[in-house]
Amino acid sequence: MPTTAADDPELGRLASSLEKTSVNETSVSASGFELTFSATLDDAENLEQLGPVIKHITQTGKQTVFLDALDALIRKKDGEIERMCNSHYQEFVHAVDQLLKVRQGSVELKRKLADVNQALQSRGARWAEKKRELTNARKVQQNVDDAIEALQSCLVVLESANKVNDQLEKKRYYAALKILDSLESDRLGETIQYTFTKMLVQSVPVMQNTIKSTVTVELKEWLARVREISREIGLLAMQRMQERQERWRSKTTENPKLKNLQHHQVNSAIEMVVNEGLETSILDEVNIDFEPLYKCIHVHDTLGKRNEFKTSYSEDRR
Repeated sequence: MPTTAADDPELGRLASSLEKTSVNETSVSASGFELTFSATLDDAENLEQLGPVIKHITQTGKQTVFLDALDALIRKKDGEIERMCNSHYQEFVHAVDQLLKVRQGSVELKRKLADVNQALQSRGARWAEKKRELTNARKVQQNVDDAIEALQSCLVVLESANKVNDQLEKKRYYAALKILDSLESDRLGETIQYTFTKMLVQSVPVMQNTIKSTVTVELKEWLARVREISREIGLLAMQRMQERQERWRSKTTENPKLKNLQHHQVNSAIEMVVNEGLETSILDEVNIDFEPLYKCIHVHDTLGKRNEFKTSYSEDRR
């Protein structure tokens, strides 16, 4: 018949000591023996601690009592664990339900975020494309504005150049020089980057020299005509002088009041006073146009070559 803890006082103390067993994360103490478990010890070292306890139980022949007491302790601890679990079960189930709802909500939120991201990516791509188109359109517009401004500047230059040609055709050399001067000082600098403007810049001095040469040639032709007319003027002057002498002689002879003036010669002060208003200028009868002379003077003055004109004019008159 097996011995029980009630029959054996020593077994009773052992059972009582097992009930008072202290259990924590690292040790178990019972009946004066303490078993210490450590994560730093391997399984063999942890099992070595059981040797003295098992030896004591074996020597006393109390294996059955120890096992019964150990079973009772296990049932007691299982009950405590079960009560602890039951007390927190509803909270645990509620927490799990909440977690499932959170998970479901997070999945839905993730899906919505993916949709929003896709929409943003699509709209962002369209916006970027529109921005590129707008940038390109602005560049094109700026290029068009620059081209229009350049064309307007070029048109002004070309119109001025055409005016120069028109003035030259009409032999308005002074006006042509003024337009050339305005072109050179104001207009050509605005379009100097263009080839036709560079050609105009080079042609301005050539055109100025051409105008100067033209008016000089016209002046020489005028001087030649004046030389031819000068003979006619001389003959006419001699004729007029003879007529004046005869008229003065007749007037002083026929008019008794003027007989005492016969000793005065023609062109004297007395003769000129008496015949005042009767004489006409020879130039009124001879058509001499001084425009070529004035034109040549204006052109040389505009070009700042008045001294050159004086020298040329003096040589031509010789």
